[in-house]
Amino acid sequence: MAVSQQPTNVKVTTSNHGAAEWSTGLFDCFPDIGTFCCSFCFFPCLQCQTAANHGWCWALPLVDFCFVVSVMFRKSVRERHAIDGSLMDDILKSVCCYPCVWCQINREIKIRDGEPATYTVFPEKA
Repeated sequence: MAVSQQPTNVKVTTSNHGAAEWSTGLFDCFPDIGTFCCSFCFFPCLQCQTAANHGWCWALPLVDFCFVVSVMFRKSVRERHAIDGSLMDDILKSVCCYPCVWCQINREIKIRDGEPATYTVFPEKA
């Protein structure tokens, strides 16, 4: 009997966080003093590292005119981790607290993004 279907690899990403809120507050800079110092002294480097860690082009934050990239990036992180919020909230926070938004996103990615698990799935026989 010939094999009609091969096992396939499926990438599954899970999160241990049940709450749909940011893991840290917008102004929680001091518990992660490394991120705070990096943002204070090398802010563009922090932005590029954060974008790369999220899977975006590392240079995209360098062309962040009128906060467009920051708003889209914050929205992407919210959607990936099912965090409550709205586009208007992202816009207001990005415009009013630009460095704090990037620090919060950096902390969130450090906390939530781990290596996704990969499983081999064997389809059931029909």
